[in-house]
Amino acid sequence: MNNFIELFSDAAATPDTRFMQNLEKKFLSTATMQSSRFRLSGKQKLFIAITIAAIVAIVALLIFLPRRNMSDPSTNSLVEEVVAVTKQTETLNTQPLQSQDSSSNENSNDTATNLESTTQPKNTEQDAPPANPSVPSGPLTIGGFLASYWNLDLDSAVAPSIPASASYATSAVENIDFDWGNGSPLSGVQSDGFIVRFTKESNEMSGQYKVEYASDNGLRMHVGETVVFDHWNSASSSGTAYFTTDPATPVTAITIDYYEYDGPANVYVVITKVE
Repeated sequence: MNNFIELFSDAAATPDTRFMQNLEKKFLSTATMQSSRFRLSGKQKLFIAITIAAIVAIVALLIFLPRRNMSDPSTNSLVEEVVAVTKQTETLNTQPLQSQDSSSNENSNDTATNLESTTQPKNTEQDAPPANPSVPSGPLTIGGFLASYWNLDLDSAVAPSIPASASYATSAVENIDFDWGNGSPLSGVQSDGFIVRFTKESNEMSGQYKVEYASDNGLRMHVGETVVFDHWNSASSSGTAYFTTDPATPVTAITIDYYEYDGPANVYVVITKVE
């Protein structure tokens, strides 16, 4: 360093060729000393050699290992296989925990059930036998009728007699509750000017019964030979009637006649036993 400083001393204030040569030599010697610092040691050279050998080995393995057919959709990639193995490992690790949890839940449920059975009072209403489902609830309604239909000639509004000829058609009906409006009750039966007779044969009815009825137009009812109500005309009617049968002489026939003159047609008759 002192030699380098001397180059710029007062003696070298006027540089010449010799001065420039000395400066060049000093610079080269200084650069040579600095470059020696970057030389590799023996350990560094060994590390670089090992690294290069490892890279060569990896490349050789990639070349000589059997190649996968990546065009085959059934072939899994290396990443997919690693993920599958990881999931299987997690499943194996969690199965014992799940079995322990389920067993602990069952034990807790059994304990709760035992506590409820010992602490809760016995419900006598739930222990009572169920009611007999064959016993009907509410009033007994009489149903099951045979309906016979006749077409009439519309000469006048006077209620006609039941024709002596055979009925045009018959049908079985459970309840008498019809609203035909301006239509016909059956195909082939007139929409205006027809009669329907509802009949029921029974030898088991005894006691007191209530009849609720409504119609447009005429309506009447007989139990055996007894008239229960009679509105046999072209006007509409509605009301409530009662009849009583002797247990010694059970009813054998119920007859309900309905007459439609014109306009809307409807008839409603419900027979219930009085409790």
